[in-house]
Amino acid sequence: MIFDTSKSRKEVIEISDSLAKYLHKEEIDNIFLLDRSARPAYLGLIHSWRNIYPNEKRPNIYFTNPDGYTTRNSEDIIKEFKEIYKKLPEEKNTKIMIFDTCIHTGNTMRPVRDILKEMSYENIILGAIRSEDEYEPYLNLEFQALDYNPDQGCYPFSRDNLIYKNNNSILSKREKYCSFKRAINIRKEISQIFKDAK
Repeated sequence: MIFDTSKSRKEVIEISDSLAKYLHKEEIDNIFLLDRSARPAYLGLIHSWRNIYPNEKRPNIYFTNPDGYTTRNSEDIIKEFKEIYKKLPEEKNTKIMIFDTCIHTGNTMRPVRDILKEMSYENIILGAIRSEDEYEPYLNLEFQALDYNPDQGCYPFSRDNLIYKNNNSILSKREKYCSFKRAINIRKEISQIFKDAK
């Protein structure tokens, strides 16, 4: 098992429910999950949203590779961004959350936020499962799912080993030599956690 303690399984639901409720309350229509540790959280969010708001439209979910925002000039990054995320609303006042698992220095999330700002998006909300308090003021983190350290540390949803981060693109690449069995098991276990909770 990947989520091999009752605490880790409980936290999957707690984090997912908390995120879904915040997105709903703040009327956030778009969320970017940072690869690789935050990516599997999409499945928890989908389950929680279906359980809590079964008749309401779920926010749009996007995945992005933070390493691709750091090594090239912003003009190239913005061009690629527009090509990849064509479904992201062009209205600059649309609400966008950038979500990661743990914040340590802020250096992972900050470049993604800065590009969105440079593109003139006005409502950028930063969220995480957990953050180191001393860095929070510099990022103005508005959402934190837990106020304690998760059972599985910085990876309460594990890490998606189907993809790998790179410096050449804001989109992660498909991993050729990963353990597909583990990747599938992550998804199966997250879904099973919600089924067992009913």
